Amino acid sequence: GSVWSYDVDTGEPLKSLVITRVVMRQGEHFALSSSGSEPVFYQLREDGIFHLDSGSYLLKLPLEIGTTWRSRGGVAEIVEVGTDVRIEREEERAHFSPCVVVEERGRASSARIRTTYCEGVGVVRIETELEGALHPRPTVATLRGHLLAEEAAPSSP
Repeated sequence: GSVWSYDVDTGEPLKSLVITRVVMRQGEHFALSSSGSEPVFYQLREDGIFHLDSGSYLLKLPLEIGTTWRSRGGVAEIVEVGTDVRIEREEERAHFSPCVVVEERGRASSARIRTTYCEGVGVVRIETELEGALHPRPTVATLRGHLLAEEAAPSSP
């Protein structure tokens, strides 16, 4: 199946590498696993990508600013549509467009998560910030590389 690798910057001197892959696909159902973790199961629906265990959406249509829904950890809202993302490293540069940015705020925590989804790729950036934390610097996961299988999970928007 498809696979994505991410550089994760937690503010420490050494970055981490996380690999996420599609480990199961059956019709509209698929499962993702990150760095060998237990699979997380999703369902493609006409109105978005549904997280089965929590009964909430990962990404919901329409892909328009202001679209809001209940997410796993709180409430999610599309805050940007049609944006471009540029990723620059010493050895390479990448440009993704169009992209949608979803901001999620926790119900019981002060977490703020901004996830950028780009057409033809999927998630290219996740920024997690704990407001009021001892270390206010956000954790940022940035796409390093990806390989999409022909019949893999969607990379929408």
